[in-house]
Amino acid sequence: MRPMIRNNLLAIVLTLAAVAVPAKGWSYGYNPWTTMTGEKTLAINPFVYNTTTLSPFTLSADLIAWYGLSAKVDVAVNFSTLNILTPFSWGGFWLMPRVEIAPNNILGLTVGYTGSALALKPEYDLIIYPEKGIFKFEANLRVPITVGAATGATLDVQAVLVPILEFVKNKFAFFVEVNPYVNIVPTAALPVPINPGLWFGFADAKHQIMLALTGMSFAGGTFGVSPGIGLCYYTTVAFK
Repeated sequence: MRPMIRNNLLAIVLTLAAVAVPAKGWSYGYNPWTTMTGEKTLAINPFVYNTTTLSPFTLSADLIAWYGLSAKVDVAVNFSTLNILTPFSWGGFWLMPRVEIAPNNILGLTVGYTGSALALKPEYDLIIYPEKGIFKFEANLRVPITVGAATGATLDVQAVLVPILEFVKNKFAFFVEVNPYVNIVPTAALPVPINPGLWFGFADAKHQIMLALTGMSFAGGTFGVSPGIGLCYYTTVAFK
């Protein structure tokens, strides 16, 4: 499960964006950026993920950190996207400031560079964590825009919808991430990735690990599988 749940799960993130810019179908598995990081708090959140299928095997990594400027403002930085085995290459970086406009309602803007194109990604994050019961829900709505790519500018709309069942509070949860994604410019039909996975919390969720199975999707009414994996770690350090 993705880090960044601060109340019940203490925060789990998720963005795929297996890149410095949005891609057609995230590779992480469980991608929403959720509740605020916390004032004067640093979050360390590396990702390692397989970007296509298990055979041939590929591997990429994102080096992500978060810092809470205040209780309602934070900023995330992906210092580098590294394609390790494809062969080794640099996939860019991104920066995302966010502001909480209402409890568990967050606006963000990602500014990134892929090495060949600039990208903007306005987004809205919604978190629903009832006080009782095991069901929780997280969602993102993103509008990825790229400028300067060899194929021309693009405009897309993406949702990241994640129902979560937290079976053991702060210790164990199951999630299924669904990523509907629509090309506006140029117009195109895209598959809908579906990424199930497990989240584990240790030391009252001070340390968090997410393991996801990626590569499943619906396209044209057909269900397809190209197995991949996503793994991330999340922890925080407070400077108060």
